Amino acid sequence: MSWIGLLIGLAAFVSCAWGADQGASGTEFCAYLVDQQGRPQYMNGEALLVPAEGGQGATIRLQPFAFGKLGGWNVPAGSYDLLLKDANSVRSVRITYRPAGSARCEPKLLIRDRGTVLETEWHAAEEKWIDPQTEAFNTVKRFCGKFGFDRSRQAGDGRISPLSGVAIRVYKRVQGEPCCGDIVGEKRTDRSGRFDFSKLPNDRYWAVVKLDEGEYSIPLVVDSSDTFDACPALALSPAKGLEFWRTTTVN
Repeated sequence: MSWIGLLIGLAAFVSCAWGADQGASGTEFCAYLVDQQGRPQYMNGEALLVPAEGGQGATIRLQPFAFGKLGGWNVPAGSYDLLLKDANSVRSVRITYRPAGSARCEPKLLIRDRGTVLETEWHAAEEKWIDPQTEAFNTVKRFCGKFGFDRSRQAGDGRISPLSGVAIRVYKRVQGEPCCGDIVGEKRTDRSGRFDFSKLPNDRYWAVVKLDEGEYSIPLVVDSSDTFDACPALALSPAKGLEFWRTTTVN
């Protein structure tokens, strides 16, 4: 086994042990607020889970995050009125929450804002549904950059160690379907870990990295109208697999 495989295995073990400990204390409730076109909306106000009539427990305030995510820990199973409150209105929708026993957002709730009406959809892990937060963060104007191993886990310096000669494949992606569909192209990283798929047309894709230790995939959106016009780093993190690093770019 290479040094990369050894580090990945060790960090994955530590990550699993940490996740199990978090799961013992409660599950994470995750919801995503989007507009009618599916674009993430930041919550300017309060998002509350109020036990439905006849239910027990206290009102739970959900924490707003980037890209429309609303989250909360230790949310018991049950029926709730989900309230979105801002300076101008209070809107609500009835939901029934049944956590899947995982500590990490299972299942996920999509909240579609249609003005005076809120529509909701539950998505389970087996659906391979990519949430709007991930879709938005993984949207780039052009897909190019540098691939390498995440050094910050060891040295804390926020940089990557470039990996050369690594095959990166791009596949078509259909929302709700697992990787991978029709292959679009394949390139190998150069001596500096750089790769370039700049000519990809606007669409949804899977980016897949092939190493001796296995394959690692990440969802990707190419949108020529996106404001992020730089080549991000694509880092292999032992605990999380592949990640986009927008703060480490290659122009």
